[in-house]
Amino acid sequence: MSNDDEIIRQARRRVSSRIEFINHFISYIMVNAILFVIDYLTSPDSYWFYWVTLFWGIGLVWHFVHTFVFGNWLKNWEDNMVKKEIEKIRNREA
Repeated sequence: MSNDDEIIRQARRRVSSRIEFINHFISYIMVNAILFVIDYLTSPDSYWFYWVTLFWGIGLVWHFVHTFVFGNWLKNWEDNMVKKEIEKIRNREA
């Protein structure tokens, strides 16, 4: 595989990860809005929707951090580990 092919593959993977996060975020907003309306209409004195919003929100924050903050760092770390392992194997076989 050429270097250009590898760059294209990495770029597609990063874009795919970002699109997955955007889809997750849109689902979060839509579902929680619907839950708020249901909660408001069925029990306006006692709210429960915020528990779903809170815990799902924690997962959404983790998804954001993994995608946009640590995603590149983790991928670079993984690539470096793979390269080191390849070198070890090649040195053993030589």
